Amino acid sequence: MTVDKNASEQKLQKDVNLVNFFREPTIEHMAQMISDEAEYESGASLIKLKDGSETHPLFIVHPSGGGVHHYSELAKLLDSDRAVYGIQAQGLDGKMELHKTIEEMASAYIQSIRELQKSGPYYLCSWSLGSIIVHEMARQLEVMGEKLGLVLQLDQTPFITHKSPK
Repeated sequence: MTVDKNASEQKLQKDVNLVNFFREPTIEHMAQMISDEAEYESGASLIKLKDGSETHPLFIVHPSGGGVHHYSELAKLLDSDRAVYGIQAQGLDGKMELHKTIEEMASAYIQSIRELQKSGPYYLCSWSLGSIIVHEMARQLEVMGEKLGLVLQLDQTPFITHKSPK
């Protein structure tokens, strides 16, 4: 069975951010999300994957493909009271232009997380392409004088020419 996202959005008259359905896939949860306007901000790059303390949340950057649904199960399994946010690529819904460079993505993602958390230490994580983005975010945050609590890259990344963050 295939799902036509545009047809679903037209029928519901809302932007449908499918990653939210992976957080708690029950009919009751889906019905609540459809009636809740706040859950349908498709242009937003921060997607809450796990409730918890907002003091120093964990920010997990998307892998290649741009979506954060890959992290739904991981977020549920983390044994921590820390909130977890996925950072999804801009433009996946076709309403905004995709970023052109890793530096541009990192800068935009830092801006998004700083709207939620004004200062460090920041806790960043990713895998695949996201590891390169997280490395650049850490570099840019370090240049800004911000503290990093964690920079976790879950797999081997290609050779990076930038100086490693401290």
